Amino acid sequence: TYSFLCSCAASARQRRFALPVWFPMGRNEEAVKVVVRCRPLNSTERADGRDTIVQMDAKMGSVSVHAPGSSEPPKAFTFDMVFDERSQQADLYQKTAMPIVDSVLDGFNGTIFAYGQTGTGKTFSMEGVNEPPELRGIIPRAFTQIFDRISSRAGDSTEFLVRASYLEIYNEEVRDLLARNALNKLELKEDPSTGVYVKDLTSYVVRSVRECDKLRHFGAENRHVGATKMNADSSRSHSVYTITVESCETRPDGTSSIRMGKLNLVDLAGSERQGEKGGAGGGGGGGGPPPPPAATASRRRRRRRGAGASKRSGSSLPRRASARRSGRSRMSGRRRGTSSR
Repeated sequence: TYSFLCSCAASARQRRFALPVWFPMGRNEEAVKVVVRCRPLNSTERADGRDTIVQMDAKMGSVSVHAPGSSEPPKAFTFDMVFDERSQQADLYQKTAMPIVDSVLDGFNGTIFAYGQTGTGKTFSMEGVNEPPELRGIIPRAFTQIFDRISSRAGDSTEFLVRASYLEIYNEEVRDLLARNALNKLELKEDPSTGVYVKDLTSYVVRSVRECDKLRHFGAENRHVGATKMNADSSRSHSVYTITVESCETRPDGTSSIRMGKLNLVDLAGSERQGEKGGAGGGGGGGGPPPPPAATASRRRRRRRGAGASKRSGSSLPRRASARRSGRSRMSGRRRGTSSR
């Protein structure tokens, strides 16, 4: 079950809408949801005298975009939820991410994506800032919720194990942000029973919010960023912070049940082409969201069949799928120093 979180800018120059990004919703909602958030004008846009072109109706879940000075009617869009430039971090988290985290603790897998043009506020929505606390984003708030729920549920009959991993996809290469050498390239592998995984991805056992934050800050320092015309500190890569929660409950009759849920917290690079954002240096991940894991698996099967046919007919092989486009496949971690499947 998914919903989408998109980011958009309110200024006339940055009026392109982001496509949807996937968000798993609560246990009882088996549908795809689309959520759009619009940031306010920044100081540079206000100094340039930019106009606000995005209007949102939170009750109706509608967005209208109009071109300043144009006689054309506004273009209208409808989503499951919308958050305007006055929206608060806490309100966004409670209405979108909180039910997802609860589902993960009940043994479901969930993924929260932020997708949009450079400078529209994806990283602010996902990570925010540490101080003041009300500006914290989805990722640190998810840490707090996970360990608060564990504290209330853990007891003599229930035990929990929480593991964390952090990777980035940059220039079609997968890198482990928690490894001692974050420049080492990792490989995507596929197992018939477990699906697609990242070989040798580091995974740490975490016991508190502080340990989760420490790993997040360590990984963020290894992530690729660079200045663009739209953002002085733009993320140049896709990043995926994965938290795996395992619980073991012992029943009164002595039997036990084990649950495992996985939460993928994803901050994508800007969706536009490198030339559009005017960046200094190489860009790592822009160009649109990767396809679903099912599409990746289907493409691999076609590629295997095509390879066999080309050997017989002498035709050329299909081009390979990039690591960037395979990056949304299922990923998990084991303890440090072991392969993750």
